[in-house]
Amino acid sequence: MDNGSTDGSAHKLARWAQSHEVPLSEYSDPHEQPLKEISQGRKSGMQHIILFSLSTNLGFCAGNNLGIRQAKINGIPYAVILNNDTIIEPNFLSTLIDYAEADPSIRLLGCQIRYADARNTVWWAGGTFSFWLTGKRLYDGQLSSRLPDKPYPTEWVSGCMTLIPLPVFSRLGGYDERFFIWCDEWDLSLRVSRAGYKMMVVPSSVIYHKIGKSLGLNSPLTYYYSASTKHHCYHTHI
Repeated sequence: MDNGSTDGSAHKLARWAQSHEVPLSEYSDPHEQPLKEISQGRKSGMQHIILFSLSTNLGFCAGNNLGIRQAKINGIPYAVILNNDTIIEPNFLSTLIDYAEADPSIRLLGCQIRYADARNTVWWAGGTFSFWLTGKRLYDGQLSSRLPDKPYPTEWVSGCMTLIPLPVFSRLGGYDERFFIWCDEWDLSLRVSRAGYKMMVVPSSVIYHKIGKSLGLNSPLTYYYSASTKHHCYHTHI
C-alpha cells in the first residue's frame, strides 16, 4: 500500500519485484480497478505482491482496510499490520502464527517491539488503559532481558505490529476509518476485548521501530492528529 507518497516508493518496490522475479499486480486507484482474485505463483517464498499506488493519502485505517479486503478475497487467513519504519527479525511472523494456531481463543497478537537505535531496549511489549482510556506502554525503556519468557496478556496491541485472523477482523468491521492515524490500535483492541477475544504479547517475536519517522515526533501534523483522534476515541468508547 503506497498511500499517496511522493518519494518514488511505489516505483522502487515495483523495480525490486521485477528484479527478484516476484509477480506483481499494481492498482493506481481502488475505485478505478476492482479488487480481484489473483492466481498463486511460486510454491515457496514470496508468491505475489499486490501494490496499491494511491494518488491521495487515505490514512492508516482506510489504507489498511483496503489491503485487508484484498487479502480476504484471496483466502489469506491472517492480516499483519506492520509499520513501514520497522526492521524485523527473520522468524517474527512464523512465531506469531504458530502461537495463534495453538490457541484459537487468542485473536489479537503483538510482538516485542524494541527501539531501532537501541536494539536491546523495549519500546512496546504490552499495554494498559487508564480510566480515561489513555494507553500506557509496558516495559518502555527497559532492557529486553527483563521481559517474561512466555506469552502474556495485554489490554491493547500496538498498531506498529498487529496480527489478527481475517474472519475476526471482518466480524469487527475492520478499522474505524474515522481515525485517520493514531488511536486506531486502542479502538480495535477495545472492540476485540468487548467481543470476548483475548489479546497476547509474544515476546519471542521481535521487531525494531524507528520512532516517529512517518510524521516526525514534534511536527504540526503530529500534534493535530494526536489531539483530534484521542478526542474521538474517548467519545466513542465512554
